[in-house]
Amino acid sequence: MFSCPKGKEEFCKPAKFAESEDPLVIKTAKKITKGSKNERQATEKIFKWVRDEYKWNLTKIIGAKALLQKKNKEALCSDKTNLFVALCRAIGIPVRYVLADCYLNTNDKELPRKSKHIYAEVFLNGKWIIADPAFGAESKKLFKQSVFGKPAWTKQENIKKMQGIPGFIFFFVNLYIKRSGFSKIVRSEIKRLNY
Repeated sequence: MFSCPKGKEEFCKPAKFAESEDPLVIKTAKKITKGSKNERQATEKIFKWVRDEYKWNLTKIIGAKALLQKKNKEALCSDKTNLFVALCRAIGIPVRYVLADCYLNTNDKELPRKSKHIYAEVFLNGKWIIADPAFGAESKKLFKQSVFGKPAWTKQENIKKMQGIPGFIFFFVNLYIKRSGFSKIVRSEIKRLNY
């Protein structure tokens, strides 16, 4: 649909959990962005669709293709980012992953604020723009809603930017969401708030 900008080709290629060459991913990206006049408009449509279509929850990371096939529309920030990356790359828009320690914008004072977080940056009009579709309106009991171009956190540290997230990181994230103290507190708050 769009031509990947010169010098950014690696950020238009598929990644392990962002299968942008998959026919279902391509079809979904085209459906979401139908009628878009430019890359920014298409990107914002994808951002809003991912943010609002999938409820944030502590779920196992499965990747973009599997997420599109999943009946239960819940996903962790990592998979919402995988899906955003795959959909954008499927139509020629360069996106990179960002892994960081973030102090999340929480609406619940019981939640730990500092957490590992995976989000994206999209390359539009010659610059990288934050795109963190993790938290939709349904998450408002826990987090402030994600807005295109704005961070979902107040502060971040240990920032790593990359073309794709190595599989071993997702393996450890899946273990972390099962066993960590952070996850136990989040699960407790989800239950308490009837989320």
